[in-house]
Amino acid sequence: LSENSLMQEELLEKFNAAPDATKIDTMYGDYRGTPMFRKILADKIFSKRLRGENKENSKIEITEEDVTVGAGAGALVNHILWSLADSGDAVLLPSPYYNSFEFDIMARNDLSIERVPRTSEQQSFGLSLKRLQDSYESVVEKTGSPPKVLLLCSPDNPTGRVYSKSELYSILEWCSSKEELHIVVDELYA
Repeated sequence: LSENSLMQEELLEKFNAAPDATKIDTMYGDYRGTPMFRKILADKIFSKRLRGENKENSKIEITEEDVTVGAGAGALVNHILWSLADSGDAVLLPSPYYNSFEFDIMARNDLSIERVPRTSEQQSFGLSLKRLQDSYESVVEKTGSPPKVLLLCSPDNPTGRVYSKSELYSILEWCSSKEELHIVVDELYA
């Protein structure tokens, strides 16, 4: 990475269309993304989607401190898994899955993948709680430790499967019943 301080004035001309653009916007900044952008995401998108239009619908409030913006979903998945799991831990991954997830999971993090078989194409490549449970128990039986992460992709790559709200709630409930199991949802294509 490099910082292009020689082009700040030229870059600033390009940023003039954006409100409140300054020279600092052309330099290295907060590795989590700019505070203003993270605040907009937290207030206008994430919190609103969690609670709907009525703030009383949810006790969850997302702030800019809860949001990280990065370049590339693969790098973000890698960083998230690095923070949630230790070497040798397992990740539950519905199969078939995006091939690059293997690199994101195993390369630096030294994690293993436990494939969770989906239902058939005729059943829209669904994800049953029984298959999740079977895969979870398989990890415990093989390693003596539970998996640390369930990684979902919605819309899914390569199947195109989009999880419904009720499916996601069922999966979240199942995950919350497991001690130390985190769910990571890649919504890059959403």
